[in-house]
Amino acid sequence: MVDLSFVDLSEIDDGKRIEIVRYVAERKGVSARELGYTPQLINMIKHGKAKVSDELLKRCLKYLTNEEFVKIVGKESIIEKASIDDLIKVIKTAQVDSRFRELLFQYIERYLGEYFSYSSGKYIVTKGDLEEFVKKLKSQGRSNKTTEDHLRNLRDVLSRIDFILTRDKINELIYELREDGYSEYQIRDRLITLKKFIKEVVLSKDPYIGRILYDSFRIIKPKSDKVLKDPYLTIEDIRRVWIELPSIESKAYLLLLAGSGLRPGKEIAMIKLQDVDWENRIIWIGRLDPHKKAYFTFLKKPTAKWFREVYLPYRNKFVEEYVSSIKNLPRVEDRSIGDWRNRLIPFDLDRLRIKIKETVRKVLSIEIDSLYIFRKFFETYLAYRGVSPIVIDILSGRKPPTVLQIQEKHYILRHVYELRKIFDEHAPEIIT
Repeated sequence: MVDLSFVDLSEIDDGKRIEIVRYVAERKGVSARELGYTPQLINMIKHGKAKVSDELLKRCLKYLTNEEFVKIVGKESIIEKASIDDLIKVIKTAQVDSRFRELLFQYIERYLGEYFSYSSGKYIVTKGDLEEFVKKLKSQGRSNKTTEDHLRNLRDVLSRIDFILTRDKINELIYELREDGYSEYQIRDRLITLKKFIKEVVLSKDPYIGRILYDSFRIIKPKSDKVLKDPYLTIEDIRRVWIELPSIESKAYLLLLAGSGLRPGKEIAMIKLQDVDWENRIIWIGRLDPHKKAYFTFLKKPTAKWFREVYLPYRNKFVEEYVSSIKNLPRVEDRSIGDWRNRLIPFDLDRLRIKIKETVRKVLSIEIDSLYIFRKFFETYLAYRGVSPIVIDILSGRKPPTVLQIQEKHYILRHVYELRKIFDEHAPEIIT
């Protein structure tokens, strides 16, 4: 779609405007009703008997790619081109200013994501992909039941990772399924479906990324006696990694993982500033989606102090300094800006995930497949300290804390403070 904020409509003459309307109507198959105009007016415009208003032109441009726009108009008079010197200035600034760097990444993700997906190994699944998958299954003679089973498995998998396929997300997915009590056979079925989807749809659309994703995991064998063990991490290991992390935001991410036991994906991404009771060191999660249940967790006193004195000023400066720039980004709604502005961690979690893995490799000389290893560390640490499995499950958001009678707010709070005492006494203290 042509970015309207980059187009000077006054530079498009009447002849080119008519060509655009014709192209959209005849080549793209967009009806007059879809454009919001009568068929009579569109027909008059196509025959040169009426002019194309700016409003109609804007609506037509939404159906064109940048390449189609340039082909019709005949020039790229959209924006002032940057020089090589400008590019070098941007790179140098990004190297020394982490806040500038984060905004640069957001611009790249929004405007050049399709070009950088090649190197990032990311594939965003669309509704059309699901429809194509169903067509492929039916063309192969699959029964309705088999097709429905595959589609159900695929939706279950994709909904957990926001319909974005990456190597890291697939690895974390396997951990999530096990944590949610799926049997090895159920996990195997879902991985078979995911492999088939990547083979039939992703590989045909993007062979490079499809091959990366297809080779990133294997179908598990439920009857195999081989047990894959994660590296064992001590609290000293966690502290060493935390100290060596290159940015404040990556340090905050690790503290929430290893110090509070939160899940590495949506659970942290959805936390808003208003969800944190800094005085009582409570993070209210309130996550009750079909796959996960998480109600609250806590922060140790040194961790809460670090967040308030170090992280929040850094975070707030970043948000306020660049929120005006983000508002100027095309195709950004006020609601999405507000959601971003209110996030406790308004940084790209995929990049933070990479930084943590790189630091673990550098400091501990080990490879980790998933950040779930830090959540596992949190739970194991509590278990070694003699904490009841029921309490660990409640703090980890693994099972509904029915014993807390969550319908009654005052009853919850009384038990929350009792659980916080256990947390304070036994949870790992990363910052000393």
